[in-house]
Amino acid sequence: GVVCLLIPVASFLGRKLKMPVSWHEVIGRVFVIDTIFIVAPTGMYLALYAKGGLSAQVGFLVQGILVSLFTYLGYKAIQRKDRTSHIHWMIRSYAMVLAVLTFRILHITFFFAGMKYADNYELSQWCSIIGNLFIAELAIGYMTLKQPKLITP
Repeated sequence: GVVCLLIPVASFLGRKLKMPVSWHEVIGRVFVIDTIFIVAPTGMYLALYAKGGLSAQVGFLVQGILVSLFTYLGYKAIQRKDRTSHIHWMIRSYAMVLAVLTFRILHITFFFAGMKYADNYELSQWCSIIGNLFIAELAIGYMTLKQPKLITP
């Protein structure tokens, strides 16, 4: 899981640090393999045993499916040389990866707000998924409107 959290940071920073495209390709492949074949399947399996009831379990399952789907679509887009779609799908993928951290932040916040544990767990899970996707779409929209040169081939 840590690999999935750190690789996109290295990938995004690579552009700023003028790292070669080959570096991006290597770490991108590691991210795809780790996400699709290790992190998402184990997360979906663990979803069956999640606290917070059926709704939280479904939330973790949805998160696993979305991270796999978005990562796969990003990978396929770059194979087609569609850089713009690749960037968009990978932003969505990373948003789902980061939902793990968002969940924990929300869970602690709702705990200190006095929310019941089961409700807290469920709400934290769904807010992290929906909130992170919303932020990802805002970022994509911003990039598209304000900085089109960053996403054109």
